Amino acid sequence: MLESGDLSGLKFTLVNAMKDMRYYTHFAESLPTPAIVGEAVHQSLVNANLLGFGDKFVASLIEAQEKLGGVRIVAQG
Repeated sequence: MLESGDLSGLKFTLVNAMKDMRYYTHFAESLPTPAIVGEAVHQSLVNANLLGFGDKFVASLIEAQEKLGGVRIVAQG
């Protein structure tokens, strides 16, 4: 569970998560089933990387979403 404002979370960078989701989405394209959620997650990771969060950990995806939406999701404690 994340404490208020603690974005250390899973020690895996957004750039690595984006790469792994890209592998998944490319694999899913070869199957006769939709992968809508996987594509959405991949796009969220792409956006986070474009915003400069690539070297931060996965929990910082929240920061990227905040920046995109112009809102605060996690209250700073």
